[in-house]
Amino acid sequence: MVTRILSIAFCSSCLLATLLAQVQGQETPQPAQGSRPTQVKRLYIEERIKTTTGGSVHCDTVGNCYSHHGSQSTDVSLEVTREVMKKCPSVLAVTDNHDAADYDLRLSPGSSTLYKQNGDVAYISPTRYKISNIAKDVCEFVASHP
Repeated sequence: MVTRILSIAFCSSCLLATLLAQVQGQETPQPAQGSRPTQVKRLYIEERIKTTTGGSVHCDTVGNCYSHHGSQSTDVSLEVTREVMKKCPSVLAVTDNHDAADYDLRLSPGSSTLYKQNGDVAYISPTRYKISNIAKDVCEFVASHP
């Protein structure tokens, strides 16, 4: 039983189905003939914080003026990480280890650039901090370029 579970653990695409079948007492499903398991690529996302600031002045009828200044920061890289993990976990795994990554995503306000591990540009996403579009573009590119 232990040997069987260990040998099945290497087939990540059928592990869950195998365990469920064993629990339910069914025969273990096998991967389709000729199908090649998709290799998950590792993605490093450069840290990017987007800060917006604003101010306003309000004057009352007596002539007293009051100002208000505020700023808001958004962690764009964290939001992109969430979207990538949600949209394509079978294609990309986000890593914090830059040296182990297959791709490096550098976020910028005009467009974001995806680099290969060797530093060559692989893809430029034309989206402007639209998080869901950046994630979708990067996932589609990596899925279509194994």
